Amino acid sequence: MKQKLFALSLAVLTAIGLTACGSTAQTAIADSDPLAASAGMSEDFSAQSTAASESASVQEGEAAVIESTVLVDQDGIVITAQELVEDEIWGTGIKFLVQNNSSKNQTIGCDYAVVNNFMMTSLPFGVDVAAGKKSNEILYFSNDVMEGADIQTITDMSFVFRAVDPDTYQTVFTTQEVSLSTSAAGSYEQSVPSDGKELYNENGVRVVGRYVEEDTLWGAGIVLLIENTGESDIILSCDDMSINGFMVSPFFSARVNSGRMALSNITITSSDLEENGIESVEDVEMVFKALNPDNYQTIFETSAISFSVGE
Repeated sequence: MKQKLFALSLAVLTAIGLTACGSTAQTAIADSDPLAASAGMSEDFSAQSTAASESASVQEGEAAVIESTVLVDQDGIVITAQELVEDEIWGTGIKFLVQNNSSKNQTIGCDYAVVNNFMMTSLPFGVDVAAGKKSNEILYFSNDVMEGADIQTITDMSFVFRAVDPDTYQTVFTTQEVSLSTSAAGSYEQSVPSDGKELYNENGVRVVGRYVEEDTLWGAGIVLLIENTGESDIILSCDDMSINGFMVSPFFSARVNSGRMALSNITITSSDLEENGIESVEDVEMVFKALNPDNYQTIFETSAISFSVGE
């Protein structure tokens, strides 16, 4: 299945959660010189990635499992990870038992998850649990990220949960990041995608353009691999974007915590492409901006980064 890694606003992300099965044309980002903001960028970015195949200690086809584990026990809310599940449509997920032992109704959601060090954001997970009741719920991971990162075996996961008052929509609490390991932990090393062109590598953030998808449901998408080796969590966005010399309005926002990676997509709408007579994405220019996810203050902003798309 071809990846579709859309990164849109929350409302649009929810809407496109069911649209991962269309057919698109993929074009690699050319290896011509990018006019990047950073100096001294490595042309062979793959040497910076840790790529490893499955260890002999993990048998081929062996499914990782988890033990029933309480991840959250706060203010009367108890969240227990019960098992990993597979669904033909939704893919890989994790089943939770959510118990509300408080005296008030609660809505429980997941701000983000991390699987094998890859961020999973905008998760289709939210459950209303009345006071004194409980619910079994499944959180499914993004098929696009699981396939794009080639996550064959889950070794480690992390989650941030949020409890909200359904009457006032006020946050009751947000957890710290809680972690969970599987039976495959320590016996499998996750590879990092090695295809694409490095576009930026400064301030502890490396951005690799992997390929362009054209004729997607929403228009066109530029698929990025983002690595954050800096000390701060960031939300990466882009601005001042042009395609083939025409200004466009991209949809892109990717949260990448410190020490984590993300696969995300800059989406250009069909209307932008049609209004400018763009039939094929060839030359791209943009500015990346990193924001603090807590206060949305700018951490850094790049100079204009240009690159070409080739066959």
